Amino acid sequence: MKILIKSLLCTVFLINTAFADELSQFNTQIQNQMKQMQTQQQQQIQQLNAQFQAQIKKVQADLQQQIQTMNTQLQNQIKTTQSQLQTQIQTVNSQVQQLQKK
Repeated sequence: MKILIKSLLCTVFLINTAFADELSQFNTQIQNQMKQMQTQQQQQIQQLNAQFQAQIKKVQADLQQQIQTMNTQLQNQIKTTQSQLQTQIQTVNSQVQQLQKK
């Protein structure tokens, strides 16, 4: 009877040891898979960040170009308005001088 109990205990111990080894291997596999997934996610995030930064730079460049174009147009309009006002002032001055001569 003692031999049977010892045999059963040894069997249970071996089963527990084998189960613990399998569980340890399974945990190691899961950890490795998680590390691999984290690495892949980091790479994807870096790629997305690079794409996003490139898009931001393009938008900034486009906006800068639009601002420069608008500034040029505005400066041209200001010059045209100044010229028109100068012409009107000269015309009024001439009219005033003619009226003063009369």
